[in-house]
Amino acid sequence: GIELVVRPIEWGNKENELRDGTIDCIGSMSVVSEAAKSISLSESYVKEDLIFVIRSDSKIKWLRDLKGKTIGVQAGSTTQDALNATDIINDVTVVPLADNMLALRQLKEGKLDAALVDSLVAFYFIFSSNERYFVLSDNLGEEELAIGFRKNDRKLGDKVQDVISDMKADGTLGKISQKWFGSDITIVK
Repeated sequence: GIELVVRPIEWGNKENELRDGTIDCIGSMSVVSEAAKSISLSESYVKEDLIFVIRSDSKIKWLRDLKGKTIGVQAGSTTQDALNATDIINDVTVVPLADNMLALRQLKEGKLDAALVDSLVAFYFIFSSNERYFVLSDNLGEEELAIGFRKNDRKLGDKVQDVISDMKADGTLGKISQKWFGSDITIVK
């Protein structure tokens, strides 16, 4: 009973678009205390890592090898925040981009030495590609994802949460995860 229309947005503008009613919810919101101040969040539905993707011809093997390199990251994201919190930030050139897929496309085109992205996006990109990519064993942490709603729109948030819970209970959520990721990676209770 809920029609889904997927619309890409500029991540740094997500709260404004939600508040202004341009969008009704935000998929793949990182569950962090800052987000919960201005946005109502669903139950977390998946965990992921913040990982560095490199081309197969790269000599980068470890986080320390990124020194002097150019790294693409989604502007305004928790991934960018995690990178900014590391010691390596002073030794790299950061290219903030509109989204994770743009960072991965620029990596593919050789415009970047590495892309720091969410693992779900990275693995989808890697497995869909004819080229070889590697993921550094060093990552910048793990985060949970949820769906974000306007604080004053509990009706829609509750309805979507009910749908997610029903999909977990009847196995639909696991089947979707299996289709896209090869296993059930959902964490809905």
